[in-house]
Amino acid sequence: MKKFHFRLWLLRWHRRFGIVLSIFLLWMITTGVLLNHEQLFALDKKTLDSDFWLSWYGVGHAEPLMVANKRLMLNQEGLWLEQQNLGDCSLLLGIVKQSQQTIIACRQHLWLLTSDGDVIDQVDSLRGLNQHFDALAFDQKGVFLRADSSIFRFHSDDLSVSLEPNAHPSLAWLEPVKPNVQITVERWLLDAHSGRLWGQWGTLLVDVFALLLLVLVISGWMLARKRRF
Repeated sequence: MKKFHFRLWLLRWHRRFGIVLSIFLLWMITTGVLLNHEQLFALDKKTLDSDFWLSWYGVGHAEPLMVANKRLMLNQEGLWLEQQNLGDCSLLLGIVKQSQQTIIACRQHLWLLTSDGDVIDQVDSLRGLNQHFDALAFDQKGVFLRADSSIFRFHSDDLSVSLEPNAHPSLAWLEPVKPNVQITVERWLLDAHSGRLWGQWGTLLVDVFALLLLVLVISGWMLARKRRF
């Protein structure tokens, strides 16, 4: 009968665990170092552009709006005209393009731009805009904003709004646009490092690998101890 050698059996499984866990350790070390220097690499500023990972998070690419030849993007950091942050915008009510100017409206913020997309002026709560608008409409008579059940007319000459009790009831209110959710590289690395990227099973898998790593350390200690004596 073949004699069972515990040390050889332990060495064999120690090597097997080591090969499997080397990939896990390499990944954890790499993501850990990157996260430890996230400010150096500006990981909190870089966002995911991969369609695969965006769909994995349940987030889609938002089509950019155009003002003249400039891109207008809305995200959680505000409203952006190319690289210029125009300010906070929790809800984009709409864009009205007129012959000589363009009007952009958010809930508590209005911008007046030239037809070329250059900002002329703006108005918000700091400049006397006290209403919280929820919709925008326009026709040949002007630009209208709705706050609850009240309707206001926007005057581009002095950037003021006035109550419009006789507004036409057939105004077509535009569908507001919500901020686009962005996934930063920092968040992706955090989720991948912890296993949350793959849901509940991912965190469980990381726990299993951690336990296997503990077994590897203990078995390595036992092998070293037996070899010493």
